[in-house]
Amino acid sequence: MPASAVDEALADASADDLAVLLIAYRKGVAVGCAGLRRAEARTGEITTMYVSPPARRLGAGRLDAPGQDDRMAHSHDTVDWAEMGPDLIADAEVNAPMVDQALGWLAERVPQAGLVLDVGSGPGVAAARFAQLLPGATVLAADGAAPLLALARERAQRLGLDDRIATREVKLPAGLADLPRADLIWVSGVAHHLPDPAAGVRAFADLLRPAGVLALREGGLPLQCLPAEADGGLTARINAVDIALARDHAHPMGAIIAPRSWPELLAEAGLTGIESRSFLLDLPAPLPEAPRRHLARMLRHTRELLTGHLPADDLARLDVLTDPDHPESVLHRADVFMLRAATIHTAVRA
Repeated sequence: MPASAVDEALADASADDLAVLLIAYRKGVAVGCAGLRRAEARTGEITTMYVSPPARRLGAGRLDAPGQDDRMAHSHDTVDWAEMGPDLIADAEVNAPMVDQALGWLAERVPQAGLVLDVGSGPGVAAARFAQLLPGATVLAADGAAPLLALARERAQRLGLDDRIATREVKLPAGLADLPRADLIWVSGVAHHLPDPAAGVRAFADLLRPAGVLALREGGLPLQCLPAEADGGLTARINAVDIALARDHAHPMGAIIAPRSWPELLAEAGLTGIESRSFLLDLPAPLPEAPRRHLARMLRHTRELLTGHLPADDLARLDVLTDPDHPESVLHRADVFMLRAATIHTAVRA
């Protein structure tokens, strides 16, 4: 069905029972399908989506219907978390040398913690690490994706931590009010996806017990992975587009720029003892296989998200860097490295 027909059908106020089957093609071959039903005038709801295995992670899940906001195609609500979960675990393990430093620093600040909240826990990698670092604590992994919470439970059981790690499915930000108060709250890369980051920080702060610590992982230094002559300014251009989309509330993943700095928002939430600290990931060349695969996934994801926002030359360069058969791919180059920093902003409930 042509896109114009879909748009006209959604606009038809009498089409209460409208159901549309959308077919995705890649280079002339059908690679996936999705069901679309009418929610209200000019608005459709994706019901079920299927992408054939060879086409997964190549952008086949993106719908380019007229008037569709990019956020609809790539928002957290339309991600196949069951498919993506193993990659999230692999990516977390690549970044563990950086993140584990931060988690260890936080654990030292609340050695007697009874309850740790990991909000937006994903597959539970950080939750499991907190349980190891704080043997007297129970850790609650809270996330909106049930498949990721299932992976968190599997990880806890495999590590012998299932008696101290619990999971809870919550929708953010509405579900925050239902979470218990905690001695340590870890929020990694979540706050800038909330519709109102300032309100989100206040909601996190309200969940702290007296003397409890709130830790937001936000910002830092963006990833560098290529020497200057090979990068050619590509990383800087990607970062500039990413920031501009977030500033304009048009980011495909719903990211936005907070209205003020994270330390300011923590202070406005009534917290004290505000401190920021950054932790480095430094994996020099030549990279082992796992970090190379991580880089290729990241760059493929970037290419998919920013297809309509980067110039053709940059998209072509990303294609080369992620092509498993090209000698200049990050999977094969001898000069590929990983250098980045994560900043953790912390504050205390008096």
